[in-house]
Amino acid sequence: MRATLAGVGMSRAQVEAIMGMSTGLREGFVPEQPRTPVTTTDTTLGAWAWAELRPVLDTADELRSAPPVAVARIADRLNLEPRVLFSTPSA
Repeated sequence: MRATLAGVGMSRAQVEAIMGMSTGLREGFVPEQPRTPVTTTDTTLGAWAWAELRPVLDTADELRSAPPVAVARIADRLNLEPRVLFSTPSA
């Protein structure tokens, strides 16, 4: 799994963070604070996607035609390799 995550451009720190989370979940992770109405937001996945993800996807066409230096700057801000912005998941 590490090789796959690194292969799509994730940094070593990002790979280790994901591996740590998945290992913790597999080994019976118990959160320090239980989820309650006080500690949990009411944001649904759909609301988050509309507010946060949609604007990013709306600019995808602009990115594809952007000069390479602009793409590199955006990738750097996201801590990604520039090629990740244009990769498609393998089946």
